[in-house]
Amino acid sequence: MARKSVNDDLLAPVTLAVGQEELLLDRAVRKVVVAARAADADTDVRDLTPDQLGPGTLAELTSPSLFAERKVVVVRNAQDLSADTVKDVKAYLGAPAEEITLVLLHAGGAKGKGLLDAARKAGPRARGSSTPRARRGPARWPARR
Repeated sequence: MARKSVNDDLLAPVTLAVGQEELLLDRAVRKVVVAARAADADTDVRDLTPDQLGPGTLAELTSPSLFAERKVVVVRNAQDLSADTVKDVKAYLGAPAEEITLVLLHAGGAKGKGLLDAARKAGPRARGSSTPRARRGPARWPARR
């Protein structure tokens, strides 16, 4: 029997989805949320944009709960986070909490590459998503007159 890798575990402490296609990124988030709610129906889901995630906010959201409740923290457009918030995320990646799943959505590219590299080094469950590829050759539309 094959061993389960971190890439197969939807409830891994960190999930990294890279790409610019919103539909695919949303699908990756939905899979994690569904898995978390299947494990615990009372899962707290926080879906945040960079303007909602200031310095210290991630530490507050990922602090241990008295009731050991499961949380999913989704960070959209991680490439747009402020420098102070990036430091917080990098610190969290060094020691993620077991009952919390952090989902980082990053567009890829040069902007925010330091965070992307740190997230990849942390060994997350990785989900790739890319922009749709252009069709090869000219489009062939039937010409009827």
